[in-house]
Amino acid sequence: MTRGGSFKRAVRREARAAGVSYTQALARTQRDRDTVDRRVRAWRRWHRLDGLGDHFWRTYRVRVAAVTTLSAHGGGIFRVDLADRPTPWVARVVPPDARAADRLHEDVEILRLLERVGFPAERCHAADACDGLPEALTTPRTGGPNVLVTDDGTGVFVDWKSGGRGPRLAAVAGLLQAAARHPRADYVVDAVIDGYTQHVRLSPEELDRLAGAMRLRPAYYAAWGYWQAVGAGRPPVGSERWWPDRRATEAIAERVVGRLTDGEPER
Repeated sequence: MTRGGSFKRAVRREARAAGVSYTQALARTQRDRDTVDRRVRAWRRWHRLDGLGDHFWRTYRVRVAAVTTLSAHGGGIFRVDLADRPTPWVARVVPPDARAADRLHEDVEILRLLERVGFPAERCHAADACDGLPEALTTPRTGGPNVLVTDDGTGVFVDWKSGGRGPRLAAVAGLLQAAARHPRADYVVDAVIDGYTQHVRLSPEELDRLAGAMRLRPAYYAAWGYWQAVGAGRPPVGSERWWPDRRATEAIAERVVGRLTDGEPER
């Protein structure tokens, strides 16, 4: 009994079980073996971290000095010390053929790991859902095609299907947040405040919680963008447009609070 003979008999048995010809079963077996070989080679490269230094240089223009595993089980989470930067980075090397859901789960595990080991990281400031603040008839859809301007210049909100009674701060915070990426952000912010304060005067507590309320909508769109990217097999790299701009949010909130507490427009 030769090794080749045993292989042929195994292929014939598979052909009979699948109801296909010997040639078709042989081709299927060869494809399966090739797939396994590719995966084995990929896993070996993954465990050796092949190309990590080159990838960091091509993508981020930084040079890797040392790599240390952060995972207790020896998985794909590493501390990367850089030759030209004082603060180390954390890298996750995704295993070959990893599913999008697995990648998202591992991202969460990284955050938990960093919290446990006290690794320095910038944490997100909390978004504020405005619970307990004064309520009014309000709508979150306060921009773009949801605003019509009449012949006499009056702005009118349309599309109220998502409107209702709720914290009034949430809507104006979303409107202010829309100015974050505007080239004339200060002008837009002042215009919003000039119009809004003709009808409503925000309470001291609302002003204290304005920055948190402004973070709510960017956090929602960031979660949506992250979910879409991961679902499409494109793990975010941090440069996507949908990441919240914390500094812009803080600057707008400070401008509004300064104007309303000083009592004079700050133009």
